Amino acid sequence: MGNNQTFTSRRGVNSETTSWARGRNFGKRKGTGRFSYYFVIAMLVLVVGLIYVAQGTKATGYDYQISEIEEQINELEIKKEDLAVEQARLTSLASASNNKVAVSMEDATPSGYAE
Repeated sequence: MGNNQTFTSRRGVNSETTSWARGRNFGKRKGTGRFSYYFVIAMLVLVVGLIYVAQGTKATGYDYQISEIEEQINELEIKKEDLAVEQARLTSLASASNNKVAVSMEDATPSGYAE
């Protein structure tokens, strides 16, 4: 029953209540100061700004790619139309040379102008 002895140091401090905090600063923490608070906020704003700029740059790059592809599409459509006209011309010449009526016709020569 005599195991509940308390030890009192020479300084007069009870060892049961303060034994864990001998370093006194171990359990104490200072709150974040004003500078560190503003520093963290500034870093967050900087990171969000960099992400925003990176996304804007990426979108601009996509715009350039899209405009280049649209330009290629327009050029190919023009070539397609030219080829369709050429195909129609060649098809009409081939069908005219195989036509009996067209073969029997004489070449057109200008007979003169009306005065």
